[in-house]
Amino acid sequence: MKYCVCPACEQPVDATAYTPGESIMCPNCRGSFQVPEPGSPRWVQPRMLPCPSCSTHVDVTAFWPGAKVLCPVCQQQFVLPGDPPPAPPSTRVIDCPHCREHLDVSTARPGSEIDCPNCGDRVWIPPNVPAIAGASAQPSALATIALIETILAAVFFLPLAAMSLAIGLVAYWRIKRRPDRLEGGGQAVISVWGSAVLLLIYLLFMPGFFTAPMGTAPLDDLPGMPVASTEKPSAHVEDTKIRDDGSGGTVVTGSYTRKLDDLIPYNKTLAETPGVTFLFGPISPDGYTFTTMHPRGSRDENGPKGFVFRGGAKR
Repeated sequence: MKYCVCPACEQPVDATAYTPGESIMCPNCRGSFQVPEPGSPRWVQPRMLPCPSCSTHVDVTAFWPGAKVLCPVCQQQFVLPGDPPPAPPSTRVIDCPHCREHLDVSTARPGSEIDCPNCGDRVWIPPNVPAIAGASAQPSALATIALIETILAAVFFLPLAAMSLAIGLVAYWRIKRRPDRLEGGGQAVISVWGSAVLLLIYLLFMPGFFTAPMGTAPLDDLPGMPVASTEKPSAHVEDTKIRDDGSGGTVVTGSYTRKLDDLIPYNKTLAETPGVTFLFGPISPDGYTFTTMHPRGSRDENGPKGFVFRGGAKR
């Protein structure tokens, strides 16, 4: 194990996994500092103490006096002798005038300028910045909100998972950037993974949440649709044009078609004629009937004056 001393609180910090120049956070004062270069006096030798129960030498370098140490061999705890470490030093904090990010300027010289780690703008450090007691990281409100949103999505409404996923990602990004100020990374990770799983379940197993799957219900069963008659059309449907304009009445008979394609030109004619209504009757495997109603016309021969045509096609 390799240990270097925190320049703020003088507490040894395990820097085995870090390289010189890399930023590291002190677990005691929560301050960040750079790992020193090899040969620096800030590097310290590991401190070993024998366990009172089994006499195994335990590395206690990263522990402060008064802390409880767990022996890795006998699993017994013992208290490290000595006085507890001093309280974390006071810090000087200002707000970035551009993005309102809290900036620790304890090690900066008053009157100088520093770069804001959030927005990148230059921030001037005023003189006589009041010192405040060192505080531990605060819980991230965004991480808590994201976790609550994930629980609500799982219980009530799965699409809420999209919102909790976005909030969780933002919370995790902010915590990773400022680990000395914010905590709650575990909540953010749970929210992100939980929301992703809920969204996957929603997309795979609930495709008809907003739209009904095709073919689940006939058109006649939908609200507001007229119910078609179930009786079969007759094998032969009279194909008759009836005109009653008060001039004595004239009956004009047409030919009966047995092919659906033969009706296409007629349908086109009807579609291009203003005021013509084209109504289908019962449809069955045997064929169908239809009625057209022209302006001032009726489906009933005895109705108002007009022009009515009844026809059909056989499959």
